[in-house]
Amino acid sequence: MKKHTLGAILAISLVASGLVSAQAAWDGYVEVPAKASEPHRWYTCRKGETFPGNASSGAPKCVKAGAVDTYQGDAVPMSLQEMLDEHFRAPAGYKAVAVGPLPVMVPRFGVKDGAVYIAYRLERSGF
Repeated sequence: MKKHTLGAILAISLVASGLVSAQAAWDGYVEVPAKASEPHRWYTCRKGETFPGNASSGAPKCVKAGAVDTYQGDAVPMSLQEMLDEHFRAPAGYKAVAVGPLPVMVPRFGVKDGAVYIAYRLERSGF
């Protein structure tokens, strides 16, 4: 019995340390309007723009956020890092580095189609 208890304690401590280190792998996330383009590329709108509510065929279009039928241009294909640079400003003295896209595990109110969540890590810059 003592051997099983020690094994369980060891397993729990390994899982806990893994969870702690997994959370330390990124500092935050940002939601970016995006649609899949090709592997490791997404169509996205510029800051202040979003995808229209009605899906159209062809290349994705962008409209001004909060306005209806205000065509701003075609969506632009970008990498995760390019999208992060476009939609997020890191604090002074830091650079945000894209870690990867976060999957939406549980649908919730307010999460819309056409968005990707980018996990980022903050790194010191300027030294």
